[in-house]
Amino acid sequence: MINHSRFSMMHKLASLLVIMLLLLGMGCGNNPVSSIGIPPINALASGDGITITGQPGALPPGVALTITALTQAQAQAAAALAGNQIFVAAGDFGPDGTTFYAPVTINFPLPNQLAPGTRLPFYMLQNNAWVNTGTVAIVGSDGLTASAQVTHFTKYILFLDDSWVKVSFGGNTLISKSGGIPLTALNNPIVLVSGKTTDETVIAKVMEVNNMSRADAVYFLRSYDTSGDKVVQVLRLTAGVIVTRYWPNDPAGKLGRWFNVIDSTTLYLPDRARQYYALPNSNTALNVTQYLLKPGATVVYGVCADMTWSPTFGPYATGGGYQIYVYSATTWDGHAAHLNPDVVEIQTELRYTE
Repeated sequence: MINHSRFSMMHKLASLLVIMLLLLGMGCGNNPVSSIGIPPINALASGDGITITGQPGALPPGVALTITALTQAQAQAAAALAGNQIFVAAGDFGPDGTTFYAPVTINFPLPNQLAPGTRLPFYMLQNNAWVNTGTVAIVGSDGLTASAQVTHFTKYILFLDDSWVKVSFGGNTLISKSGGIPLTALNNPIVLVSGKTTDETVIAKVMEVNNMSRADAVYFLRSYDTSGDKVVQVLRLTAGVIVTRYWPNDPAGKLGRWFNVIDSTTLYLPDRARQYYALPNSNTALNVTQYLLKPGATVVYGVCADMTWSPTFGPYATGGGYQIYVYSATTWDGHAAHLNPDVVEIQTELRYTE
């Protein structure tokens, strides 16, 4: 015999349980944004490589946003820059004066890679002057973008902070941290071989680590000066090492296996770099990139030889600076060369050209 009252109670409990599960499902699965209180972020507009992101409801209805990147000359034409301000990026955002219902984020592409997390002073055009917004733009994890929030549209500009300085040479400007950049410090590397460029043990080790024939290794070693008490060494790094690479106005020149040791508190400007590091005729040294060589990398280390004997180099290429060759720094995928992320990574671009 069925106990109807008991059945009715169980039915009510089951129905209540179903409703609770549905509510939980709505809160935890089907509508996660509502459950954690974070609104969705959408791309609202883009132009000239700059993007605007924000909540869908942030944009006033019927407003069509416009974005135009500004060059340094255009930014200076809008309002004068202070002598110590180092331009990074700028944009004209319209319609001018547009106010948002919620802050939106401007994502600027950077002309040169900067360390992730770098805080860039963020200014806006107000009363015909560049005025500090009181906020900063933050460089993203890739080092190639910087983002800042705004509540209205006008012209905005990014600068490097005052820990950076400018050194001018001809028509070029070197941007560097004040006090110089980190010196190259070879901390307790493992010495695989050390000696003169004519030593058979040195030639054999260079052949091994660089995957070279004997003839190629002998020719390669002519790039190192072992006169007097100088030696060339094949080392295995046990700690990260900061180095630089000079390159011309050709992005392909940024990639390579030759790096320069930073042995002073400033970087050399183009003419001196070409002499000291015996750069080939094709390398104008107008750009320089800072790299990190990672622990475990095998390198050939020594003083740059006088290379004026070779038609590849000019009479300026007398050498004298320390250099590092890293065979494993680049990889080849059958179509193009790439940095090997297991061995080397870009730290930051240090030169902006004008």
